[in-house]
Amino acid sequence: MAPVKNYTRDVAMAGNIKGSVQSALVRALDSHGTLAAHVLKHDQQPLAPLVGLIYGLVKAGQNIDRAELGG
Repeated sequence: MAPVKNYTRDVAMAGNIKGSVQSALVRALDSHGTLAAHVLKHDQQPLAPLVGLIYGLVKAGQNIDRAELGG
């Protein structure tokens, strides 16, 4: 995720951030199978906002803590 921290949003988005998010979704299939499968399987429209969200979290140095999300 170094490009997210070192470059502008446009440059980072032109890189492989989408592929990185998709790889993370595949890894998430074990714990959140239904949701991850939906995002990967169906149309790619929900992927763009997710990539933007992940970009923003990484850029801000924040982590996604499953315990804070509930469920």
